[in-house]
Amino acid sequence: MMTINVFAKKRSTKDGSKSFYTYITKLTKKDGTLMTASVMFPEDDKPKADEFPLTISFEKADANLSHKPIENEETGEVVGESHTLWLKKFTKSAYHDTSLDDFE
Repeated sequence: MMTINVFAKKRSTKDGSKSFYTYITKLTKKDGTLMTASVMFPEDDKPKADEFPLTISFEKADANLSHKPIENEETGEVVGESHTLWLKKFTKSAYHDTSLDDFE
């Protein structure tokens, strides 16, 4: 079972005509490095944007991680990689912020 924290980020189209939400998380690799990934939910079980941030738990068998190169639009040069976590089944629970626990 994997557990991740997912955050919603409001974005807009390049021309500014529409706004939409993207969902992001940080995944920890076995070597300890962090990787930022978009999260995609099934359309029929997608949480509402006002529910975020959320803690999501899922079985690895019910998810898949895809990778895609990011190219510079002007030069066509590959400048990075985007990662998308596709969830099929998951359990959501309330997010508890612990980011300031180490501070007085």
